[in-house]
Amino acid sequence: MESEVKPTQKADGKIIASTSVKQSIYDFVDGVAIRFNANHKPDEGGWGLVDEQEHELTGFKYWFIQRLDYDLYLVDVTPGLKKNVIRSDGKLIFAENFDSFYEYRNGYLIVGNTIRKTDDHPTRYLKGMLHVGGRTGLKIQYDDITWVKGSDERLKIKREGRVGYAIARLVDFTRVEFDVTMDELWHGTAYSICDGCIFSNGIDIEGHGCGKLFMESFRDRIFRGKCEFKKKKASEPSIYERQRIEYWREQMRKANPLKEHMDLLKKFVMEKLDGDIDKLKTLDLRTLKDDKDFDKLADAVCAVAMGDVFGKQLIDGHGRMMVRNMQILHESFWGTRIDVKDDDYLMFHKYQFTEEQKQQVRECAKLCNTIGNLWFDPEYFITYKKNRFYFDRTLTNLCDALRDYKYEPRDKDVFLKKYIHGEYMRLLSDMMLDYFVSDGEVLQIFEGVPFNFNLTPASVYFEILDKYMEVCKDFIEWRAGEILKKLSDGLEM
Repeated sequence: MESEVKPTQKADGKIIASTSVKQSIYDFVDGVAIRFNANHKPDEGGWGLVDEQEHELTGFKYWFIQRLDYDLYLVDVTPGLKKNVIRSDGKLIFAENFDSFYEYRNGYLIVGNTIRKTDDHPTRYLKGMLHVGGRTGLKIQYDDITWVKGSDERLKIKREGRVGYAIARLVDFTRVEFDVTMDELWHGTAYSICDGCIFSNGIDIEGHGCGKLFMESFRDRIFRGKCEFKKKKASEPSIYERQRIEYWREQMRKANPLKEHMDLLKKFVMEKLDGDIDKLKTLDLRTLKDDKDFDKLADAVCAVAMGDVFGKQLIDGHGRMMVRNMQILHESFWGTRIDVKDDDYLMFHKYQFTEEQKQQVRECAKLCNTIGNLWFDPEYFITYKKNRFYFDRTLTNLCDALRDYKYEPRDKDVFLKKYIHGEYMRLLSDMMLDYFVSDGEVLQIFEGVPFNFNLTPASVYFEILDKYMEVCKDFIEWRAGEILKKLSDGLEM
């Protein structure tokens, strides 16, 4: 899947017309995705909406679709690019189509029509305003309509050389700045946000509320054209319910940041490893890349095994776990895997590998993607120069940065308070990196070994390769055992 088709969105939340067109099936938002079907009927445009099971919701009859807001999609309904707005069930919101879309904000669309040249007038491009409740806010008869800067209600309007102002209400231009009443706002569920909602049965003929909301709250949602309580099925959570669920999950994460990771690990061991946690030691984590249930297993392993190093700061400022592979040079040694099925690597075609050597490389590549090669990268907490080739040099740079740290850590900087200055070597022990330490210093295991093998003779290359694979095997297998001990203690397995 590629990224979702949507209008250009500015930093202030405004949505303006998009001219870019992408194809295929796009990311799901609230269980609905935009899809282009290349095998559409000749008299249809090929664009439509599908649910998470890729069932058609609208058919592929539109000439383009872009998402405006929750359950709102701008569509080209004709080959001549006449536009309208639909909900996810395919129902058109507006009784009449329009030619151009300029901006969407707070339930309002600034739209326009092209008025062809006549004997009395040249070709004109007129604008109006529509509301997603299905009403016309300002008829399409103005030369220009723009929002007053800094206001989400006031509009600046131009018509035949005159400038006027209006309040964004469901009224014509001649009726400015008055309070909207339910009589003016409510015209039944058809074309409204309530259409298809399970609570709409509780709406009376005058629109004094619904089966979920009292009048004021109900009126507010109708006016905005958005309702976070809307449910099409009782079994499906509303936007509000999803937000509450996520809120309580976040509270649980803050109270016990490791619980979620422990639960994932226990579930994986029981379901995938027959309850034998020792099998985790040799698991190739690449096999979980496309597993939606367990693709975060590496994060869980590091959180449980090394979470005490960082305390509750298990993620960086962007909400990402800081999990990395340590021994990463294998791609430089044997190149990119050019055939996943046959486990074929680029270097196999540059140097004369024996079948035995090829098998050793494949086993080492798998080993480099097991739990023994994972660590939490402290780069979010301290700046240090990472060496993209040899891990011993990366560790040296990290220790130098901790030893020479010049600032006073804040109280919340648990990691820095624990490991700067004279305590920096303790970090390596806490993260089970003692393999690289001797007499209080980082061992320079690969000192003098080149970074690039483009001009390296085969005999030298194979000698270095053997040493690298030997270090990987010794270090990763030893460290996997240490990690398993911590996991077993933490999970009580």
